[in-house]
Amino acid sequence: MGYYVADTYLTQYEIDNLLVDFLHESSWTGFNHEDLDKIISDLEESTKEAEEHKDDPNYYTTAEEFFKQMEEEHGFEFEKKDEKQEEANDMFFKHLIDYNKKCKVIELQKLK
Repeated sequence: MGYYVADTYLTQYEIDNLLVDFLHESSWTGFNHEDLDKIISDLEESTKEAEEHKDDPNYYTTAEEFFKQMEEEHGFEFEKKDEKQEEANDMFFKHLIDYNKKCKVIELQKLK
């Protein structure tokens, strides 16, 4: 695709995930950004709409309301977790984010 990828160990080890992330991001705007202007316009319109309705409690739906609606209307059942599972999951992702930040710093230092 014409992009240079760092030749550091972690980047090369995670190259599959890097390519998946790149393709996922490209799917939003196209490989040549052929629809970029429309996407930017849509995002600007959504931002404007959200700003206009930020103080209107009837405009937004909470996540809990959305999940309940999905279950009722479509029979979609979300995983039921107890409080301890939620806490463990939150802790896991906080550690994962911290790990990823540290790896990014290490990789940037190697590139320098």
